Formats: sequence, C-alpha cells, structure tokens
Amino acid sequence: MFSITAALCLIAGVLCSGSEAAENFGAFPHPVWDSEIYVSEQIFPNWVDDNTLLFKGLDKKPQNSQEALTFWPSLYLWRLGERPQPYGVNPIEAAKSYCAEGGWITYRLAEARDPDTGKMVPKVMAGPLGHEVQTIADDASIGRSLVLVTLPSTDSHLTERNKCQSRHDMRMKDRIWVTDADRHFYIDFGAKSELMRADVHLTLMQSDGSDRIELPIMRKDAWPRCTHYHRFLGAFIVWNCLSMGERGSALEDWRRTNCWPAWYVWPPDGRVEKFCLPFGDWSDGGLAQLVPTKVGMYFTVVNFLKSRSLRDPWISGLYQLDDGKAHRVLAGVVRDATVSPSGCKVAFSYAPYTLAERVGTPGTRSLVVVDLCASR
Repeated sequence: MFSITAALCLIAGVLCSGSEAAENFGAFPHPVWDSEIYVSEQIFPNWVDDNTLLFKGLDKKPQNSQEALTFWPSLYLWRLGERPQPYGVNPIEAAKSYCAEGGWITYRLAEARDPDTGKMVPKVMAGPLGHEVQTIADDASIGRSLVLVTLPSTDSHLTERNKCQSRHDMRMKDRIWVTDADRHFYIDFGAKSELMRADVHLTLMQSDGSDRIELPIMRKDAWPRCTHYHRFLGAFIVWNCLSMGERGSALEDWRRTNCWPAWYVWPPDGRVEKFCLPFGDWSDGGLAQLVPTKVGMYFTVVNFLKSRSLRDPWISGLYQLDDGKAHRVLAGVVRDATVSPSGCKVAFSYAPYTLAERVGTPGTRSLVVVDLCASR
C-alpha cells in the first residue's frame, strides 16, 4: 500500500525508515526512490527525461503461479517524487513493446483483427508525451529494448539502444554495426559471415562510410550486444559480455592478468581508453551489466552460486569500479539497469534476495532509482 508517509518520503528523495526498501538499502549514501510497483524480469525502464520514467509493472505481487498467469502488466509513467500512474491504454502487448526518450513515447497495444482483411493489425501509439497518436508499426519502430535488431528488408543488422526508431543502411548490408545516438558514427564489427573471426579489428567510421579508423580492439574482445553509445559521455562502451564465465583460457587469462578488458571509444577521432574489470567471485558468471555514469563506472552482478539460503544474495548487487578495484555499494538482486540522460540517476529492478523474486513469497521486487551524483 502506498501511504501518505511514503509519498512524503519520495518527494524528499529518501526512503522511509519503516519501509522494506529502506531496510534493504541501509546506509546507501545516495538518494533513493522506490516506485513500490511490483516488476518482473526484463522490465526495460525507459527514461523520458531525467526525472521521468516509463516502465511496465503490476499493482501487486502475484501470490501464486496460477495468479501470475492471469495478471497482465500495465504501462506506468513515473515522475520521481510522485506515485507512478498507469499510462496509455493498458495492458501493453509485451515486455519489449515500448520506448521513451527525449519526451517522445512509443508503445504497442494488443493487436486487433481488421474486419475487412481479416489480418491482425498492430496498434501503435507514438508522439510527444501526452500527445501520442495511433500509427502503424512500420512508422514507429519500437526497437530500443531490442539489443540486436534484424531488418529483413536489407538483411543488415544494427544495434541501437539510444533511440526509439531504428534505421537501416544499405551501405552496411550484411555487416554488424553499432550506431551512436545521433547516427553520425558507426562501429563496424565486420561482415556477418565472419563475426566469429577473432583476428579482426573493429573500425570507427562516419555514417556515410568516410574517415574509417582502425581501433586497437580485436573482435574477440568485443561483442555487438555489449556495445552501447552513451550521449552524456559522448562515447561508446565496448567489451565482450558474451564470453564471461566460460571455463578455459579466457578465464585463466583473466585470473592471471586481473583484467577483463573494456574500452571507451570517442568519436570522431577514435580516441580509446582501456579499463579493466578485476577478477573476482563474479568471474565464474553473473557479471551482468556495465553501468557507466557521470561519476564513474559501476557494474551489476547476479550470482547466487554459494548463497547460504534463499535470503542470502551472496555476491549479487551493484558494484563501483575504482582504479581497477571493485567494491559492492548495494547488496541484492539488481537487474535491467538504465542510466538517465544526465548520467547521474540509475533505474533498475531491485529485490533484496532471490526468494523475493518468486511469486507467493515474502519480499518484493520493484523499480528503484538512485542518484549517484548526490548525497543524502
């Protein structure tokens, strides 16, 4: 239940001492907002602006698996400091069918059958916040949450996590590439047919194909799904999240060097800065996301391998990377972290331990926001 007291706490940007979230966050030194809306996995929170989020959730946690099958998520708009409100026409069609950025909203409704053709027609709402109009799916791609988007019309691939609208480029047909937020620069991973070749350098290029710069990053050390552009940094983050946790020479090299490599890549000159993820308990698996912020690099770990009980998160949580060393700043199950446009706030789903993620159990999992640029 969302109480008046909780509302006052949210407006102040702090958690009430009596709430479950307050107990879980303990001495966390930064402002925290708890939506108190139950969320499932893969919620893909989207930042409309630096103080507003769009996400999917349920008004209460299912009490058993049968009840979970009958619940359908609603789309919520959350202005920090206020109670999240259902938004648009609910329920939405699926977890990945909404997007928001720069004040623009796009979301898909359940399909309806066209009475004339008998075909199922997708209903999509798109437009400025509060002024969306119905359109067709082709006119409003909802690809932001789809890390790898396949475009059958050109058979090209692109990775896009910064815009609500995906785009194809005939010049990049049959290649794997990642674009920046404004589509001025690409990182080219090479031909699709040679994606598994390790001895290929990544290339930074203008979107028109000019000014190609070979980067000191080999394809074995990078993966398109892990490569994202962040506007507030003006840089790409490049690393290989695919091979982490695999047994073999890569794991032994990580142990020996204490470095799983990652890079910042700045267009247009191709300046590169390498940083290292240190070896740790997460090296056997569970290092889920890099979370770059305006105040430094963070990462998330989800690993319960040696948990003493279902209430023990073991090494799971949010970690801060500082001069090659990592320390946990928040224990618990942290998933689907997304950074606000300013690079200061991070939204993620949070549960204090794995038991809280299950239906019909104590505890809950809600969307939480922390402001890492501020203190409380």
